[in-house]
Order: sequence, then C-alpha cells, then structure tokens
Amino acid sequence: MTQEAIGRQLRSTVKKEGILELSLARVPTPEPKPDEVVVRIDATPINPS
Repeated sequence: MTQEAIGRQLRSTVKKEGILELSLARVPTPEPKPDEVVVRIDATPINPS
C-alpha cells in the first residue's frame, strides 16, 4: 500500500435515476482506544450491489 492511498475511502452511490456515482474521499486515520485495534486492509473487492 502506498502512502498516497492511506486515509482514503471509496464511496459508491446509486442515484434515483439508476446512475452509479463513485468518489474517493480523504478520511482521518482513526486513533484506537486502549481496548481497540486498527486493522489495515490491503485489498478489497469493489461491488456496489
């Protein structure tokens, strides 16, 4: 995973007209609480259904 990809989230929305809209947004990296962990995911399928 590149540093450029860290902190980004892909979002998909199907509009009322049936048009698929994809966007890539920057999101803050969460700070875990003492009883939590942060899991890094290197790959995941893109399936807007």
